Amino acid sequence: MTQDTTPTPAPSAPPGSPSKENADDGLPKLSFRWWSFCQPACRVFLQLFFGLRVFGAENLRAANPVLLVSNHQSYFDPMMAGMGGWRHPFFALARKTLWDTPWLGFLLTRLNGIPVDQGAGDLAAMRKCIDVLRGGGRLLMFPEGSRTPTGVMQPFAAGLALILKRSSPTVIPFAVEGSYDAYPIHAKRPRFGPGVGVAYGKPIPPETLAAMKPAEAVRMIEVEVERLRRILVDAIGATPGRDRLDLLPAESQEA
Repeated sequence: MTQDTTPTPAPSAPPGSPSKENADDGLPKLSFRWWSFCQPACRVFLQLFFGLRVFGAENLRAANPVLLVSNHQSYFDPMMAGMGGWRHPFFALARKTLWDTPWLGFLLTRLNGIPVDQGAGDLAAMRKCIDVLRGGGRLLMFPEGSRTPTGVMQPFAAGLALILKRSSPTVIPFAVEGSYDAYPIHAKRPRFGPGVGVAYGKPIPPETLAAMKPAEAVRMIEVEVERLRRILVDAIGATPGRDRLDLLPAESQEA
């Protein structure tokens, strides 16, 4: 893909009601009200305590159905995924055990969380994801399956290829960076101060993905997510040296 220069921060969403065509992205009215409250609150939290920066938010204007695909560093990532604008809500896969905490399960249900059993092939969750996209909605997916234990992006799981094949969505690859330093998987509480950022890449049309073998399509998305993540390292001053070497151009790989 064409190499972009470091993107510029996206402007804040303008005031006023969202347009009719993208106001709720297929969400129930009550869920959209919860989203409309939580998204600005999360943005204030992330900007105030972690200096959140957002790049490429204009790429979220792609027509539905849309599959948002990102790396996964922290519990903060689902919040960061929605920072491109409150006009673009989405459904999201979340670990089934999170519903064991009553207040969290209550919130996840109202924010259109889809519980998935990570210990087994959860066909019901996959069917729900496909139904969301076939119905013209938006879906967030972290194909690594869990938060990275080291800060390095893990290989994408096969479930991504299945969803691409069965629903033919436009894919918006994006990356989060800095959230591993702020709240890594082994930490009991976040560490305030490290900067965090999210960068949305250009939409990939379904026709482009359909012309490729499933493994090639997944690989292309992986490469783009890693490329965006490395741009963020420089843009927000995050900790360097956590590259997926197998996804770097040959001339950039270390011996």
